[in-house]
Amino acid sequence: AVTSVFPDRGRALVRQSLADIKLEHAELITATGNLPRTEAKQEANLGARFARFRRQTTPTKEVAKVDVSAKHKQSIHGLALVVSIVLKDLPSQQGGLPKGLIEQSLSVAEILIDTLFNEAMTSNNPGGVCTCVKAGFAIISGAFATGMSATKNHVSVVFGLWEKVSKGAERGGNFSSAHELVCIEAMLQSTVAFLRYCSGFLLTTPDALSTTSLLLEQTLPLLFSNGKLGKTQSIAAAAGHLDSARAAILEAFAWLPPGSYPMIADSVFEFAASNIQSSIERDVTCSILRSLVSNEDVILDSTALSRARSQGQVGGAQDLEKD
Repeated sequence: AVTSVFPDRGRALVRQSLADIKLEHAELITATGNLPRTEAKQEANLGARFARFRRQTTPTKEVAKVDVSAKHKQSIHGLALVVSIVLKDLPSQQGGLPKGLIEQSLSVAEILIDTLFNEAMTSNNPGGVCTCVKAGFAIISGAFATGMSATKNHVSVVFGLWEKVSKGAERGGNFSSAHELVCIEAMLQSTVAFLRYCSGFLLTTPDALSTTSLLLEQTLPLLFSNGKLGKTQSIAAAAGHLDSARAAILEAFAWLPPGSYPMIADSVFEFAASNIQSSIERDVTCSILRSLVSNEDVILDSTALSRARSQGQVGGAQDLEKD
């Protein structure tokens, strides 16, 4: 709203938010390095050395640990969201998009996404890694929403980030498949933004189509029920991210030109059919279905007998057999 009325304020807001993100990210790295358990271990060693000189004391209640990195993670998330939203709106405002702002934004996004390859972070603060990666790809999505002219010189950088994140190498410490899923979900959402707002690059940029197709082809098997990320379905906190990632990759495939992925077309069809069937079994409704088909296709109202709620929803084959 501020950007629509005062475009200069919006441009200043983006610049300030980018600077604040870099500061919060640096503080997040520092906070992760100063783990409470390190201090506790040092105190335990010191206590063992002088235990014989102390009197026995009654055990005290353990003080709940406070996540000192939480405020930095929340700040990064909120600031990245602001940058993404305002970037998308700037090209339509008076004064347009300032020169160099997209480059600055993608530079910050790259810093955030590279957190995934920080061993100390993946081992000790996997939630912080997920926050940074999501924030980085949110900024990238906002950059792509500005259109092709603003991002034409930066597509190769994003392709490189996609390739690094999609490799899915084993991470250290507490970084699980559920954490990996959050990062892949964010990557796929940025891919959808690229295909939605900058699909012309598939024809004008060398290797753009092959790079995007290969990325999706390599990621799809991970989301199968027996795939590395698909197995997180049983984890309550990861189930929503898995559904979102599956929806994003199907939408990305839908944006690609026909015939772009002949080697995996059958797998994509089976994957889509499986997800549709799963959604039907969970009574997930589609709000846009009736706007996509003709009213004459009344067969879409047909349901299984066990799920029928009104007369005529079970077809009519059984009635014909009785006649």
